[in-house]
Amino acid sequence: EVKPEISASSTNAGASTNTTTAANNADIKSEGIEKENNSNNLSGKNLNDDIQVGRQVAFKLPGSVVDEWIQCEVTKVITQGYRLEVRDPEPDDHGNPGKSYQCRIKDIILLPLPGQSIKSIPVNSVVLAQYPETTAFYKAKVASYNPKRRIYNLKFEGEEDISKETEVNSDLVLDSELDSKPVYSGLSGLLGLSGSTLVLLS
Repeated sequence: EVKPEISASSTNAGASTNTTTAANNADIKSEGIEKENNSNNLSGKNLNDDIQVGRQVAFKLPGSVVDEWIQCEVTKVITQGYRLEVRDPEPDDHGNPGKSYQCRIKDIILLPLPGQSIKSIPVNSVVLAQYPETTAFYKAKVASYNPKRRIYNLKFEGEEDISKETEVNSDLVLDSELDSKPVYSGLSGLLGLSGSTLVLLS
């Protein structure tokens, strides 16, 4: 078998090209793994689907000791299926627009689109739901569901009155095992309760 002659310079160039190609492939593979792992347990929606600017999401705030989620709006798609920019709708203390964050796809939960069909969540399920008159999501347990009104009665963890039930629109109730991660579920900061009412679930 006759092998073609390859000069040293072309060999080096080829090695450089192969190294670059391998690195690029590794990046793509890594990003692909990130995408594959981003089916969303909370919403039941695969986050690899296209996400458009303006989409409403629950966003996990960075840097917190335990997971804290707030409602945000997607303002930029940096890398489809991988990285986004979202903005807090709440203005700051000086009335300026809410803070923007760049985040990975796994740090958000898609909220249902208007009119989207939503599967009902069984009674006694643990959910992540938006507390009325806030943009924050907390853990709660489903007490009942009214399909005609599309309203859940929830028992939020951390309430002073443990029997209190709160009505929440089904669009703001997200079903999941929460990936077995601790989630901020106490309402002490919001409701002025004692620190002993802060509850963390694993």
